[in-house]
Amino acid sequence: MATFALYNYEFEISLPDDTTPTLFGGESPVVAAKENFNRRQDVFAELLNHDQDGTTPIAYNSKNGKQDYKHKWLMKPQDGIYYFRLLHEHKIKLHDEDMNEHPAGDFLGCRVFFDNRDGIQRLAIEMNSSFGKLSTVEDILARGLNEAMGKRYFLKVRLEHLLKPSRFWEIVCDRTSYPKGFSKMNLYFPPINLERLSEHIDYIINKGRATLGSDSTVSFKAPSGTALSLDPKDEWTNNMVTSASAIGGNDAITLFPIGKKKVQVGHDNYEEINLSDDKLNQIEHGDMGLFGLDDIKAKLKTGI
Repeated sequence: MATFALYNYEFEISLPDDTTPTLFGGESPVVAAKENFNRRQDVFAELLNHDQDGTTPIAYNSKNGKQDYKHKWLMKPQDGIYYFRLLHEHKIKLHDEDMNEHPAGDFLGCRVFFDNRDGIQRLAIEMNSSFGKLSTVEDILARGLNEAMGKRYFLKVRLEHLLKPSRFWEIVCDRTSYPKGFSKMNLYFPPINLERLSEHIDYIINKGRATLGSDSTVSFKAPSGTALSLDPKDEWTNNMVTSASAIGGNDAITLFPIGKKKVQVGHDNYEEINLSDDKLNQIEHGDMGLFGLDDIKAKLKTGI
């Protein structure tokens, strides 16, 4: 069984410093960016398709540019699903019986799914030790995609990992670590252009105002000398945690314990799915079976 962390991905316009139209009637970056943003999922599909067929490969590398990361496509894109393995090469030296050195590359990797079906925009990254931390894989993917998208389409992509809502309540109910409770809670919402996530924000903000009398900054602060009433049995609070977790990101929910440092509920907190090794192997060997990608599609829609 392979375990994957779930993400939402969303698009933003990314303009160069010089937005002057090209000569001879060329389209300006501003106009091109707006047109591409309006068809952003089609643009993203085009980007990944051209990488898979070798027309215009995407380069993935380290932040300092000193290490390139290969990637190997594991199936031909189908039904909006894109599947490849990001590879991490470790240089090693082998020795023969005469103790002569023979440099070699030892590859580890993690598998990656992009679900680019209409309105889904879901990413899944395999959780293993090949890159040390998931945040490293996020950084590599985002940098490679944004380098390509920025140059070709004047767009960029933002990755936000989903959270396990249970982690919020584990923190809130930890009276040993936080005996005095919490004086403030901040909710952060990145720019949203995916309709299914907008519904979560509408619920949190509009319903939250009615329930708590909060302002539009979505920062809930208890009166001086008191603590927030965070009750898992309260309908709005419980649904708020679920919604904020579905939007995702490290900064989605920040709690401020009385007398202690703030706690980011999203830190090292990932909503996970499990995919069968047999099913993955079938897909990788071109054997889709009777129901094809149906099982994978259903798992990638978790929480939607």
